[in-house]
Amino acid sequence: MLWDEYAARMGIVNHLEIDVAKIAVSVAIAAISWRFVEQPLLSLKDRFGYQRDAAPAGFGEAREQGPRVTSPAGLDDALELARSFTLTKASTAKVR
Repeated sequence: MLWDEYAARMGIVNHLEIDVAKIAVSVAIAAISWRFVEQPLLSLKDRFGYQRDAAPAGFGEAREQGPRVTSPAGLDDALELARSFTLTKASTAKVR
C-alpha cells in the first residue's frame, strides 16, 4: 500500500513506526470528524419531538421504553398507503 511504499523508500524496515503513524492519523481524522461533523449534527436533535411508545400488555413490563421520534406531517399517510399497497400486493400473490 501507499504507506508501505513510502516506508520502503525512506528506509524504514520496522513497520511498528508505520503502524503507530496509521493509528495516530486515524485518531486525528476521527477527532476532526467528531468535532466538525457529528457533534453539529447531534446538536440538531432538540429540533425534533419525542414521544414514548406504550408497551403491549405483558411485554417487557420491567423494561423502560425508549424515546421515539415523531414523524413529520403527511408521513403517516404515505406509510399507511405503502402498507396497504404491500398488503394488497401480497394478498393477490397468494390468490394466484
